Amino acid sequence: MPILEAVSLINFDICLNNRLFTAIKAVLMASADVFDENQVLQRLKSGDVSAFDAIYWQYHGAIFRNILRLTKDEAVAADISQDVFVKFWEKRETLQPGKSIGGLLFVISYHLAVNHNKQTLRERSARNELALLPVGGEDEQATQLEHQHRLLEQAVATLTEQKRLVFTRCKLEGKSYEEVAGELGISKHTVKEHLSFAMKTVKNYILDHGHSMVAIGIAAFLDQWGQ
Repeated sequence: MPILEAVSLINFDICLNNRLFTAIKAVLMASADVFDENQVLQRLKSGDVSAFDAIYWQYHGAIFRNILRLTKDEAVAADISQDVFVKFWEKRETLQPGKSIGGLLFVISYHLAVNHNKQTLRERSARNELALLPVGGEDEQATQLEHQHRLLEQAVATLTEQKRLVFTRCKLEGKSYEEVAGELGISKHTVKEHLSFAMKTVKNYILDHGHSMVAIGIAAFLDQWGQ
């Protein structure tokens, strides 16, 4: 079995929290080609595990860090992060060229984090004999996920090209202002201004076009994501 396949599909949850992960990532990223999202997506749809590896290395750090901000528990964040990529792999055949990988991972992360919080509240309420609304079934969750992913993409599409790049790299890829400034050849101050404008635009679009409670949840999640 190829090393990347073994790491990504079996042991990446272990690698998240040890030095071996850092060493492997450094070696792989040093020799990797520039990440081409559309090309990687096409390969992923055909079941290419190395494409999944490329997506994993590109996004897993931001996914883990941001879920950790919400859960405050490294073990829980690692488990949810693993589930995010498992669900992403399961959806690979339905992905369309041009779709935002970071956007889909964001929405999956949002769903899993919310479901974790619901489950935690349910367990607590059970001890207090309180009733909570049940988590939706798989079909319902899949429909919600697709709707929210489409809504996020539509919101991001309203931005100018440079603001869209800043939003995607800062919020969805978890890059710092300094990294994005260097990549785009603009100042750190400009990155901050673009991100501030983009966040306001995206949140307003989501709140205006989404279902009220879901839209509020996504907008609040965006505020914490990638900071």
